[in-house]
Amino acid sequence: MKIKPIIILFFSLTLITTHSKAQDQEPQMVYEQEVENNKPFFTHGARRESNPLQIQIVQTFGPATPHTFAPGGGLHLGYQLSDLFYIGLTSAAFVDGSNAWDEHWTYRYDDDDEKYDEEIYGQDGASFIESELDPIHLLELRMTPWDFGLYFSFGAMYRGKQVSTTKFRNEKRTIGDKEYTTGLTAKVEYKEWYGGSAGIGFNYIFNCGLTLGTALSFGLNAQTPDVTLTSTAAVDDEDMEHWKKQIQTNEKQVPYLYSFSLGYAF
Repeated sequence: MKIKPIIILFFSLTLITTHSKAQDQEPQMVYEQEVENNKPFFTHGARRESNPLQIQIVQTFGPATPHTFAPGGGLHLGYQLSDLFYIGLTSAAFVDGSNAWDEHWTYRYDDDDEKYDEEIYGQDGASFIESELDPIHLLELRMTPWDFGLYFSFGAMYRGKQVSTTKFRNEKRTIGDKEYTTGLTAKVEYKEWYGGSAGIGFNYIFNCGLTLGTALSFGLNAQTPDVTLTSTAAVDDEDMEHWKKQIQTNEKQVPYLYSFSLGYAF
């Protein structure tokens, strides 16, 4: 029978062809891997889709008192919907909810023993400042048009109540158009707020899956604070009202969230 040699020849040719293709593909695969490994640092578009789930620890910064910005911890969880779009939730839930400053703690601001006399709300002689902060949460849709990690975001922000109370020493001062010798207390409160937001950020995914990012997001609103003023001596209502309006005008604030993040993409 001549069929058997033909079958043997067919399988031999098949094995030779398969082996030849494998040899041809192996250098191509090695080359593609080398290209991936040697890509410029700021090129990682493919990894956004191959590692779509991201979990990050977030360090946030936001206004606390007229002197300081309160750091707070938080978490970010997000998912890459496509090459262009990503949805994520940032929760600054571990913010230091309360902090204070006293005039005797001058080492926080100065190298000498002089009292801290920076003008606050237009008045000198601040002796005590206390703040209370509630968490900030941000739900955002990110759009990343380029491979190097820069993105633009749109979404919704929730900022909890923020209260700052400042006490001023009993001394000679001008309030409105008149001079008084009095101590003062100014309580400035921003009510809780939620609404639209926009932002810009950078998020990079390394070959190992490690992620590093920074972002700045703004609420699409300017909040005017509620202001409560008291004095230790008699002050004309008109002058106190003038000072109150001054504070409300100057302390109008746009809610924002500035953050650094470190995490992993799966």
